[in-house]
Amino acid sequence: MIQITDTAQAKIQDLLQQQNRGDLALRMQIIGRGPGGFRYTLSFVPESDRAEEDQMLAFEGFNVYIDAASAPKLSGATVDFEENAFQGGFTIDNPNPAWDDPTAQSIQEFIDSQINPGVGAHGG
Repeated sequence: MIQITDTAQAKIQDLLQQQNRGDLALRMQIIGRGPGGFRYTLSFVPESDRAEEDQMLAFEGFNVYIDAASAPKLSGATVDFEENAFQGGFTIDNPNPAWDDPTAQSIQEFIDSQINPGVGAHGG
């Protein structure tokens, strides 16, 4: 399914310890897509929030929940944590294409580059 690097696992475990709760899991979800690929969300949720259709992956010290709609699009993805002098964050290297239809991708790119800036300039 997905891989989580040792660095990312250590960071997740550290963040879970900071929450000071023992009943949390990591939820990983695709929340949309844009010209640059998928957009993701990673969040801690109570373990009781696991839906029946969620895929659960067990890692040392934590579980990951992936909703049924996101699971096939995350197959083969690798989660890592990268840090430099200015910032740090999780990265997701996903081999799956965000767009199956080139027409839909072109329309989204047009909306993002032509429509949305104009709407934003007028206050939405």
